[in-house]
Amino acid sequence: MWNPQRNRNRSKGLTLIELVVVLTILTALGGLLVPIIGGMINRTHFAKCAVTIPDLTRQITRSFTSDLRYPNTWDSLMDAASPGSLFPKLPGGGDAGGELVAGTITGDQADAFIALGITEVVDLDATIDGDATWDVSNTANIRALNPVGDNDVATLNTSGISVDSLNLKRHLSDPTTIYVVFGLGNPCSAVGPSGLFTESPTHFGGEDVMNPRDVYQRYVVIFSVNDNNDVRFETAASVHPDGLDGGEAHVRGFYEETAP
Repeated sequence: MWNPQRNRNRSKGLTLIELVVVLTILTALGGLLVPIIGGMINRTHFAKCAVTIPDLTRQITRSFTSDLRYPNTWDSLMDAASPGSLFPKLPGGGDAGGELVAGTITGDQADAFIALGITEVVDLDATIDGDATWDVSNTANIRALNPVGDNDVATLNTSGISVDSLNLKRHLSDPTTIYVVFGLGNPCSAVGPSGLFTESPTHFGGEDVMNPRDVYQRYVVIFSVNDNNDVRFETAASVHPDGLDGGEAHVRGFYEETAP
């Protein structure tokens, strides 16, 4: 005999076949969505950097044009606990894939930076557990540039691929050129209510290996200095596991990512 109550109870659940069909459809949709979402993350990364890096470059250039001084108290990208060593939580194993090198500038070169307003830097604290970007610029680790002795700085490998990506050319005509790399952390005088930026921008890369909690992901600025102690601001950049890139490289990356 037909029992309406029994039919209602049966309709409340899924049969095994129906469940398998639903799971199959969800799995197929997941396989379609994962690459789409990954592509969106990459495109967002490229687009943001293509805008942020040129803006940083313009703002810093404009600041010097206005004040005849550059902002002060940059992140040195050097390790506070190990003088002469790079900060170990930089991307790419601590040196951006060999593109960053622990180097020095002379006292005379440091004096040239001091004359342009850069009198001190912040060495980074690698003892912070689980946060390699936001809290590592401890003001207790501020180091004054020394005009009478060598100074530890992070430099760019002029034999690497980053100089081409950043379109840096001064070293080609002047082999004595050193490219000094500083990070734009919160202690920098460019950051704050009266600074160029209300807060230090964070570089969010399109890959898990660039999680800003695990590796240092502030934007950086690059200055060049030669044996004649002539300091020039070159450009802003972002740091990746395989090197440093500027705005132009991110524009190319965006169009390559969106190309059919």
